[in-house]
Amino acid sequence: MATLLAGGVTGKGRATPASPPASTASPLSTPSTPRASVDAEVATVDDIPSLQKLNLEHAERKLAMLKDGAACTKHYAPMPSHRSCQDASWLVLFLVMAGGFLAWGADRSAALMKAGAWAHGQAGAWEHGSYGETGLKVGSGIYMKAPGLLFTLAVAFCSSMIACAALIVMAHKAPSCVVWSSLIVGHCLVMVLGLGLLGISADAGLMLLVVGALSFCVCFCCYRHHIPFMAEVTRVVADVIEEHPCMMTVSLIGTSIAFAWAAAMGLAFAAIMCDWVKQEDPNPISNLEMACFLGGLVTFFWGLGIASNLSHVTYCGVFGHWYYKAKAAGSDSDDSEDSDDADAGCALMPAMCVAFTTSLGSICFGSLFVAIFKALELLTRRVRRSASQSWNPIVCVLGCCCSVIVE
Repeated sequence: MATLLAGGVTGKGRATPASPPASTASPLSTPSTPRASVDAEVATVDDIPSLQKLNLEHAERKLAMLKDGAACTKHYAPMPSHRSCQDASWLVLFLVMAGGFLAWGADRSAALMKAGAWAHGQAGAWEHGSYGETGLKVGSGIYMKAPGLLFTLAVAFCSSMIACAALIVMAHKAPSCVVWSSLIVGHCLVMVLGLGLLGISADAGLMLLVVGALSFCVCFCCYRHHIPFMAEVTRVVADVIEEHPCMMTVSLIGTSIAFAWAAAMGLAFAAIMCDWVKQEDPNPISNLEMACFLGGLVTFFWGLGIASNLSHVTYCGVFGHWYYKAKAAGSDSDDSEDSDDADAGCALMPAMCVAFTTSLGSICFGSLFVAIFKALELLTRRVRRSASQSWNPIVCVLGCCCSVIVE
């Protein structure tokens, strides 16, 4: 970090020295002469030009962070050849919770199949000892049979993969266009929607036009100075993907895991809910079943978080391999550089092995907290909605307080 702030070093895959501004360039520093590297552990504010622009207190804080980072780099190897498994107990907990909920859903699904509900795509209300002639309710007055639901999920999966591939290609071909599009496309769509509503409701259309135009102006004025930097970051990311095209399969793997997990949990939830709509027992849902259902909700978000973080850790491994292996290649001889280049295209499998083995417990541990907060956020929204419909002000206030804490 201190090396980058000091001007960077040359080498494959590393940051190149930036030319100092003409107003601050010293006679000894030219655009073609890289600045000397600085050891962060013994550096001072005077050694790092970027810190000299800050006030003394802020610069000292930044320098302390750099020294802590330098100490960490010496204590922890950036790309260790071996890493012991950590937080494995959280992986066991996830497997137990996921297996228990899926087994519960499979048991209820077997009961539905025995009654003939899944066989005909009938998962409606329990009437006179059999399921009514309806499909799986997915909306107000809208019913869908099981094959139709699976077909919809498959179409959504294919569409998301096509959109992901198109975004990667655009990020490589036109990074500035991708950055600008992500910045202004939402505001432009609001204005287009406002134009479309002018013929139906002039007030609503005009309001959307004004809101879209104002948000566009604010976003443009606040972020346009950061666009070149973001475009450069996007370009570097696209270059890494070009050097390692295997990275395009990471999103496919992560999306496939998330899709399979969502489909399995969705079917389990559907089987349990359809079993609960039977009216033979006046109080069919026990407290234990409700607690298990809430635990299944947390497990659902937990699995989605694990699938997302598996992809994230794999990406980090590929980028780390690209960066640190290039550093080693730049500092070694030509023979060692050739050996590193021979291994440069095989970054995906080592990164994926680390993500799916030694780091999996840590991924489960980190994803659990996000899953708990997502489940609490969903529950607080439902409580607030139910309280507003029943005109219960006390529950509404409690729900708002919980929403403030969770969100």
